[in-house]
Amino acid sequence: MAELVEIGSDKSITIYADPATIQRIGSKVIMSEMGDFKSTNATGGKSFLSMRKQQEYECKDKQMRTLRINLYSGNMGRGELVHTDHQSRNWEPVSPGSYGDFLWRTACKKP
Repeated sequence: MAELVEIGSDKSITIYADPATIQRIGSKVIMSEMGDFKSTNATGGKSFLSMRKQQEYECKDKQMRTLRINLYSGNMGRGELVHTDHQSRNWEPVSPGSYGDFLWRTACKKP
């Protein structure tokens, strides 16, 4: 990931976007993002502190879906890769005021 832009933070996570990864295809945009957790989470018995996701955004219809998720044992995408999921999810509407909304705005902003 190149230069990350902090999108928002709360007591459990800080969300970053990577605008340098933006790929535009018609009204759709693919962009990478990272979530950095403030405490350990677990999946399948493996602990993780950060996740990198590749998201696809439908700019015209204000929807998003996850294309890929990688979970890492350390903060900021460092450490061991403990889980990966490359199964595309279904499209979901972007909720106003959510982290997804801020990410959608970053991805769909006119160049």
